[in-house]
Amino acid sequence: MGRNPPITICVAEARKGMEAVAEHINEMQKIYEEYGTIFDELSKMFKDLYPHKTVSLQSYTTKLKSEQFRIQ
Repeated sequence: MGRNPPITICVAEARKGMEAVAEHINEMQKIYEEYGTIFDELSKMFKDLYPHKTVSLQSYTTKLKSEQFRIQ
């Protein structure tokens, strides 16, 4: 009776992983809120200086503009 069924252990481990991902996303959101304008300006400057190169930072920071994730 003291043992947890394997499915309970799997669910608990999955929840821990999801919480870690949600925490990371929330931290990235905070960084974007604080530095996003600077990232966007640097991205635009880079595009103006090097129009033939792509900037992946812009697409990454755009994703961070969405709502924060919370695991209840």
